[in-house]
Amino acid sequence: MRTQSSFLATLTLATLSLATLSAHAETTEVSTTGKGVVGGTLIGAEVVLTAEAAFKVQPTWAYVVGGLGGGAAGGIGGYFIERDASPRVTMFMLAGGMALIIPVTVAIARPQMSPSRNRRLRRAPTLRRRPALLPQEPK
Repeated sequence: MRTQSSFLATLTLATLSLATLSAHAETTEVSTTGKGVVGGTLIGAEVVLTAEAAFKVQPTWAYVVGGLGGGAAGGIGGYFIERDASPRVTMFMLAGGMALIIPVTVAIARPQMSPSRNRRLRRAPTLRRRPALLPQEPK
């Protein structure tokens, strides 16, 4: 029984590995659908958030509103660019938007990592020194 199942497993594996599977590309043109809009949205939001971080804006709501507004404006601009531009331009917009995500995140988080804030957080509470308890001699 064990030999039979082993033989069937080997036969199945050999059949699947020897079967020819072919794949054919239908078109050589890259579809631009959505790439310009998404790339424009990312770039628009990142430009606004980087400017806010450069001016050290403090309220969180300003980052939320600014990011959403910049993303909406960039998405609209990306739509019109996508309609008229080549697929290469929209791919660069998408790649550029994705590449800037990490630097913008660091720029936004930088005010949270200021040295004065870190000094306050690092300062440990002072401990009172208690006199060492010496063993007392029996009376």
